[in-house]
Amino acid sequence: MKVDVVDVQHPLRMGDLVRQTGVSAATIQFYGASGLLPPTSKRGRTSVRYGVDAVARIRWVRAVQQELRLSLRSIRSVLENLGEIPVAELRTRLALGNALDSAYDVGAAAGDVGVTAEQEAEIAAHLERLGLIESVPPGAPRRAADRRLIELEAAMQAAGFTEANGFTWDQLLLYRDAMRAVVREETRRFVAAGRRLGPQRAGAIVERGLPVIDELLRFFHAQAVLEGVDGWRRIIADGDG
Repeated sequence: MKVDVVDVQHPLRMGDLVRQTGVSAATIQFYGASGLLPPTSKRGRTSVRYGVDAVARIRWVRAVQQELRLSLRSIRSVLENLGEIPVAELRTRLALGNALDSAYDVGAAAGDVGVTAEQEAEIAAHLERLGLIESVPPGAPRRAADRRLIELEAAMQAAGFTEANGFTWDQLLLYRDAMRAVVREETRRFVAAGRRLGPQRAGAIVERGLPVIDELLRFFHAQAVLEGVDGWRRIIADGDG
């Protein structure tokens, strides 16, 4: 008698996916052929087993298809660059066009700092602890936003922002929280504008204005740093005197 050994990492059959998602077997197979499903385990020539994460992925792909009308090719590009992000966040990114792309472009400014595998693992562990990036299984791809933050932190360390020089990991939370406070006020104003102008016109204004706002934030940050450094120098000079 042939014993069917259970694969604890891939315990689900096609029938299980169909029952749990309500999506047909043919559609699920098409998702798999399009590169949209997590890794599977083949049992023989025809039997395929799936991990429990396949259920959430199928539901997500279905939701993106139905709510945003994206092609499977576009959905695969989203997975490769951003991961399985919430549909609401993806809708916002689509509404803003390319305005947000530079923030996640791993080749954008901050220099081409080579990040070793060891350094990446160390940085990722700290960022995961702080809740700044998502935890992923070993060898699994990271979202573009998470890869970008790892690269930016590596560039910060290369510039001298290290624990040995008195800079802590928690300092990143200061930057994040300060930006969230700014965005909360921005959101309030965007909503007010949307009510006056209508969502389409207000959305167009936001899309055109985001790159300018980004430059404004950089400008004010640079100005504040210059003022702060001048103040630090005076404090240090007075202390030495």
